[in-house]
Amino acid sequence: MYRPGSQWYDAAHRPAIANFDDIPPGEVVQCASAGDVAKTIAFARPFGLGLTARHNG
Repeated sequence: MYRPGSQWYDAAHRPAIANFDDIPPGEVVQCASAGDVAKTIAFARPFGLGLTARHNG
């Protein structure tokens, strides 16, 4: 998980479409497995945090 100001945040949050570069996410989570995705969703849901999935191949 990367938060604004952390070492890897800038590289991790770059959008696929440059038009969205001025809308930075509050957090970036890099998942290595479907289990990681499930854990992220389970964590975010009770807090009402919005999620957007992005696949980088």
